[in-house]
Amino acid sequence: MKYIINYPKKLSKTSLEILSEGVGYRNDLCYGSGQSDFEKVMIYELLEMGNRDILNTFKLLYDPKINLRQKNSINIPKVIKFFSETIQSDKLFCKWFTTSEMVKMLYDGNVTQYQFNEDRTIMVASDLDTDGVLLVSDKEF
Repeated sequence: MKYIINYPKKLSKTSLEILSEGVGYRNDLCYGSGQSDFEKVMIYELLEMGNRDILNTFKLLYDPKINLRQKNSINIPKVIKFFSETIQSDKLFCKWFTTSEMVKMLYDGNVTQYQFNEDRTIMVASDLDTDGVLLVSDKEF
């Protein structure tokens, strides 16, 4: 497994734990929409939910020069292009993860474990610490 992280000291404890162990947890029954296409997830997060965490994490970890004052719809293609070029894949997959303890606490203990021990490239797209880490990869999780 290959991780691409420009500024590892800026990652949360949760991100570092998930990446170092190669294991992430989530509740697929509670938040299992099945959508794993990174572009679609990004559009949903930014344009429908109004969440800015992907862009904030992108600025922190990968491109401090990105203009966050621009409309979200202008930044989405820039972010997609960056991840596609860096991971070297036209198709990007993503999924939200946290620690097993947080899934138990937040989602009534229904825990699904994912292991990332196969040959893949992973990048952090959003880092909300224990509230969730959005990982992007060239392969489905």
